[in-house]
Amino acid sequence: MEVADDSNYTANNEQSINNYDDKFISFYYEAIRKLIDIEDRTIASYLKRYFKIFDKYSKRLCKENLAIVKEDFDDDYSTVVNLLKDSLYYRIAYVYRCSAFLSSAVAFHFENSLKIIPDYFQRLLKKKSLKICSLGGGPASDIVAIVTVLESLAEKVGILLDFRVTIIDFDMRWKNTCYTVLSCLEQFQNATWKISFIKEDLTNWKSYTSKTTAAMQEADIVSMVMFLSELKPMKSIQEKTMKVRINLF
Repeated sequence: MEVADDSNYTANNEQSINNYDDKFISFYYEAIRKLIDIEDRTIASYLKRYFKIFDKYSKRLCKENLAIVKEDFDDDYSTVVNLLKDSLYYRIAYVYRCSAFLSSAVAFHFENSLKIIPDYFQRLLKKKSLKICSLGGGPASDIVAIVTVLESLAEKVGILLDFRVTIIDFDMRWKNTCYTVLSCLEQFQNATWKISFIKEDLTNWKSYTSKTTAAMQEADIVSMVMFLSELKPMKSIQEKTMKVRINLF
């Protein structure tokens, strides 16, 4: 089924996305406040200093990975970046710089997908209790977007949805941040038991535990946004995506 290409749809769509943008900016500001006392001047100065140091090393490492420059880089750069990523400041920096944009992008495309396939959305509404699985989504930016869109659309037709979410990620350093961010959603404020975080190397599909496979297969919605962003080059993306899809079905 195709969505009508008219001015009303375009205007409504743009208004919807603008509303989400504002919501996500406010949402992540509150999430960061829960992660760290940003109103403390000393802590704020440490965070600012961390940003500068991380930028210095990460930008140079990115140039190496993208082969923009041909210089030989010391392994110390990679080591320093990994050490910097061990800090809570790294996850705060990520949420501050990336999460609102990622959530807005996911919300935009997810809402459009539901409009293109309205029958699927109706099936979701009938279930009322939905399972969402995010692959590689430690920051939970995609989960925040999906839950926000579904709650908003369901509310318009007088339906309250209940969610169970599973995040599958190899990096356990994201677990506490993930729970903190999701607990800022009303759905999980006093119900973090609805959230599961599974450690798994998604690129090694042969090592998947039964818990990982079940989480993917039983989900009503599986998000691969964060997982795909970590894969390179294109051939690797195609091969590994296909292997994950095999486990889904």
